[in-house]
Amino acid sequence: MNRSVPDVLPAIRNASQLSPAALDMVKLLALLAMIIDHTNTVFLSPAWPVMYALGRMAFPLFTLIWAMNVQRTPERLQKRASRLWIWAVITQPVFSLTFSHHQPWWALNILFVFAGVTQLLALQYRHGRKGMLAGYLLLALIIWPLEPASYGWQE
Repeated sequence: MNRSVPDVLPAIRNASQLSPAALDMVKLLALLAMIIDHTNTVFLSPAWPVMYALGRMAFPLFTLIWAMNVQRTPERLQKRASRLWIWAVITQPVFSLTFSHHQPWWALNILFVFAGVTQLLALQYRHGRKGMLAGYLLLALIIWPLEPASYGWQE
């Protein structure tokens, strides 16, 4: 087993010094940004550009939290990946129903991004280069259904 933190995830030096309270504030800000984004997308027509811009903060903030957790406990990567896969599948019907007028029927929710990348890191951590290649194959399989949720500007 490869016991080093995955090489593909660079160290987060300053962010790792965040206190638990500060990290909770980042989580709260990310949640608020996500609610603003979803409210704007689902309930407002036409969408408000300011709310759209504020909502774009959600993914980078959630990614920061995810990266800090992954770096802190790389030995728990597979457990994290399994949990993310479960939540991605559980939330998919709600996502599909809520965004049915805004996304194609086959679009996956953003939790699949976190699950897929965490799985890639778990495979690399456990199996080295072969695991990394398997992880890339997995990401190649889910990239098309994730494309509608990309961060491109809405037209």
